[in-house]
Amino acid sequence: VDPDVFCALGMMLPVVKRAVRIATGYRSCGIVLQSGSATGQACAHLYFEVVPSGKSNKNFEFKWDPHGDADAGRQRNVTKAQATAVLRAVRHKLGFLSPCEDWANVLYDTAKITAELVQEPSSVGHFVVSPKELSPDLEDCTREDVGACLWVVPKIAKAMCLTMRTQDFVVCLLNGPEAGQISPHLTFQVVPFSLRKVAVTFDAEAKVKMRDDQSLSLCNALRQVIGEDQLSTAMRMPVIPLES
Repeated sequence: VDPDVFCALGMMLPVVKRAVRIATGYRSCGIVLQSGSATGQACAHLYFEVVPSGKSNKNFEFKWDPHGDADAGRQRNVTKAQATAVLRAVRHKLGFLSPCEDWANVLYDTAKITAELVQEPSSVGHFVVSPKELSPDLEDCTREDVGACLWVVPKIAKAMCLTMRTQDFVVCLLNGPEAGQISPHLTFQVVPFSLRKVAVTFDAEAKVKMRDDQSLSLCNALRQVIGEDQLSTAMRMPVIPLES
């Protein structure tokens, strides 16, 4: 995927999330992109799925340990040797020649964002990308910061594909306590899938059956909140972060 296209998609997420909140009342949501057949990607086109969720009506389930492996997910630590090997290989492909020891677990660092390996991963290579500006909620984050986060994801994913036995990835953002957000800071989770087993699963539960007229009304409400001028302005803005 072109990083510029991924960046443009990211810049729209805060606007879309705000529109969903105003139109539906849901303050929390899960945002997921599945890339590759092993992840459950439904069609041959990449897209972000935004699923609103409430306290008493959780509309999706995200499993970090779908196989019930006691050593997986948040309980398995990456050894220093494993982290160093991944860091060295990926950073070399990205063109960074400085020693890994100087960067701890950092894969990519700019003035706006930081990407680093997770110490308790769902798979080897599992990393997170966060803006440096404190943003507890997606709506608190500027479109430029979200775009900068997602601009680096395909670059790191491509480097991992060239250095590790992986082709499939899940990109996940759990936004809000009802969605399962733990840290009070915006964090994109990027989980590579190995050829051997599924690393994480995401299941949206179809609890609401909408009539055509209801779908049209909701769609019109979302369009009104977002505004055609906001859409056109967002897509005309420079989508490459300055630090790139």
